[in-house]
Amino acid sequence: MKTLAIISQKGGSGKTTLAVHLAVCAYLRGLRVALIDIDPQGSAYDWNESRPDDDKLAGVKSTVAALSANLHKAAAADIDLAIIDTSPHANAEAAIAAQLADFVLIPCRPARFDLKAVAPTVVTVQQTHTPFSVVLNAAPQGFRIAEEARTALMNNSGVAVFPDVVHQYAALAHAVIDGRSVHEYDPESKAADEIDALYDNITRLLGVTKIGKSRKSVKKATA
Repeated sequence: MKTLAIISQKGGSGKTTLAVHLAVCAYLRGLRVALIDIDPQGSAYDWNESRPDDDKLAGVKSTVAALSANLHKAAAADIDLAIIDTSPHANAEAAIAAQLADFVLIPCRPARFDLKAVAPTVVTVQQTHTPFSVVLNAAPQGFRIAEEARTALMNNSGVAVFPDVVHQYAALAHAVIDGRSVHEYDPESKAADEIDALYDNITRLLGVTKIGKSRKSVKKATA
């Protein structure tokens, strides 16, 4: 089993949005996915509970103290990929989640205050020695701000930044209202393509080789 932790100590970075869309992306490719929610708000867990019973992921609402035990249970259940959705503003919890993960994804909006606020998260993750990368998330469409933000991050702090940018598409928000992901809501959209690209890069770094069905073949099979 591989474990991905999505961590940002700034609220509003889009952690939960990425967690649920990446989880379903993996699910539709044939992976057994566990979604472990350690954010007290429990948004990812509640979203999963709203899905039809035959499409629910293995989901659990956990405390950080129980995180290690829940990861062991997931591994024992032959889960391929565990995704941890974390809470903001919790250095100790972020560090524990990072230590238990194989890779950490740090979402960051390409805006001045977000770029400044990402530094504490980077430091926390660096101290655990877990591989990580920043992803520019919720970027406005049609502007160079994402590329400018990437340059600023790499020049000022030397952190790795994924080449993939996730833009602020309405489909990403509309899909989760009734427990779906963007791949289930609009599988041919640019938003789904961007989640696919991010997923491909993350799983390449994690060494996940199981591919399963593509989202297009899933759509055709269920049409």
